[in-house]
Amino acid sequence: MCIRDRYMGKLKKQTMNSAFQNGYMSYQLFEDDKELRTLIECQTHLKEFRQEFNRGFNFYLNGQWGDAKKCLEVCLNYVPNDGPSNTILHVLKESDYICPADWKGYRELTEK
Repeated sequence: MCIRDRYMGKLKKQTMNSAFQNGYMSYQLFEDDKELRTLIECQTHLKEFRQEFNRGFNFYLNGQWGDAKKCLEVCLNYVPNDGPSNTILHVLKESDYICPADWKGYRELTEK
């Protein structure tokens, strides 16, 4: 189950329950729930994140590793724990962000 589905289920359950509780208004859920606020903020920046990741990934594939680094670091401003961005940045760092001369546009995966 993805994070969005989990929180939408949480929102629905809390909203239904809150309808029968004294004094709790459903809008308070958006003010009080830190995880829900984070999810909404992430959804707001999702388009920008995807565009920047796609740019960075294409730079990576094409051997423009300095440019890839810049784009992927911007991605981490949107989603700090993004696995793919962090993984590619780790690969780039191993070569000091300089594309190897024998780069074929991909790397062989050595672990699962």
